[in-house]
Amino acid sequence: MGFTPQLSKRAHLTTALMCSLITIRAFHNDPVLRLVKVNLQMPSKSHAYIAIGHPETAIEELRTHAKHEHHLIRLRVAEHPNSTHDLLRSLADDEHVEIRIAVSEHPDTPNEVLESLLKDANVDVRYALAENPLIPAEMLKQLVDDENAYVSHRAQKTLHSLNSGTTKKLPEAHVGNNPARRHK
Repeated sequence: MGFTPQLSKRAHLTTALMCSLITIRAFHNDPVLRLVKVNLQMPSKSHAYIAIGHPETAIEELRTHAKHEHHLIRLRVAEHPNSTHDLLRSLADDEHVEIRIAVSEHPDTPNEVLESLLKDANVDVRYALAENPLIPAEMLKQLVDDENAYVSHRAQKTLHSLNSGTTKKLPEAHVGNNPARRHK
């Protein structure tokens, strides 16, 4: 009449896994939770995910992993502080929105790459640019005229924060090597 203990246990594990995946999806920006997602999706690749997060990861290793089949590995490369202009340039064309957003937020992304991301078809990429106080004010002004009202409004708010001095800026050591992106 009732469930067998094995079926009940299996149903419980399935429910727990689904709850875990929902939690991971809701908090995908947390690197620890992303690692759990990597382990669930591809346990053999979690070593690469961890290794790329190390601040002293060699540029050659970043280059190799920038072409990795799994988007979460490429995302770690896009977020890495030592990613070169060439790596950021190539990742700016990635099919995954998360990766293009990470490139838009990287302090060393070249201005010509940011210019191309201003025209990205995905509104989330443009919104990430609109809330980034490190991009040149001229680019924020372009986003004020964006066709999407949310992007436009966010760009206005970022410009206002920069002009009023209420935006917290990163220390010079974290702004990268692109002097055109430093706001006074």
